Amino acid sequence: MSKYRLVDAETGIFIRHHVRTLREADREREWYEKATGRKVRIVKQFETDSPEDTGSGTW
Repeated sequence: MSKYRLVDAETGIFIRHHVRTLREADREREWYEKATGRKVRIVKQFETDSPEDTGSGTW
């Protein structure tokens, strides 16, 4: 099963916990961009991608 993660476009750091749906990820992306003024990317993460990920890595 896949998850969606929000990633800071400038730094590449995960900025939010995973979300299950693209609609929810888009809603959180819009909120984050409005609140901080920074661009955010939505990344689809599969279970096989870094299971030990702590959310502080870069892409």
